[in-house]
Amino acid sequence: MSYAFTVNQLLAKNLPYQPADLAPVTLPGRYPLALFVKGDLPVNSLAEFVAYARKASRPLAFGHAGTGSRSHLAALDFADTVGIKVLRVGYKAGTIGAFNDLMGGQIDAFSEGRNFKQYADEKRLKALVLAPPDRLPNWPDLPASPQAGYPGLDVSGYFGLVVPAQTPKAIQAQIAADVAAVLKDEKIHERVMALGLQPAPMRPEQFGAFLQDQRDKLSKLVERHRDQMAE
Repeated sequence: MSYAFTVNQLLAKNLPYQPADLAPVTLPGRYPLALFVKGDLPVNSLAEFVAYARKASRPLAFGHAGTGSRSHLAALDFADTVGIKVLRVGYKAGTIGAFNDLMGGQIDAFSEGRNFKQYADEKRLKALVLAPPDRLPNWPDLPASPQAGYPGLDVSGYFGLVVPAQTPKAIQAQIAADVAAVLKDEKIHERVMALGLQPAPMRPEQFGAFLQDQRDKLSKLVERHRDQMAE
């Protein structure tokens, strides 16, 4: 399951399942989001970007991959956290559509993962900040939100494992332990990191608490912007 598991509970009217039917097991990895801006924007840090946005004659255009997507909620959370207004631009073509327009300069910013780091390395885009609390070992020069002065900025994706709720607790614990052991393998760990994921195995009770925390945070964000959830 993914980030959508939490978001769908907040936005979907009729889910084909009940969240209580599933038991959280572990979190193989988080998907940290970086804030990318177009290459010719005259900023080189998050502080400069915020100052630029506050002085701009129009709200900066943030692309997103559709209502309720990671990039959509990241744009809303970013605007709330740093105190700026943004123009949200949704794309039926999703992430690729938004990134194409960011590369072409039609929009100002977009949030996505490390998979797009190469465009920042090539100076075609600029990456300003990473949303979760820690820098990535394979992207050490990109500051995480606490180092950039905004520790509350944290709308990242994740990929987790769940099982039917009636699965015995001992089996749930064993699956979590097995996943943690696999992720300790150096080659697998490196491969997961190369995919833009941050390995973060948890015990079932830890993952359950993580999901509840995610739901609480996203619920507040969605309620603040309920009128924008039908874009």
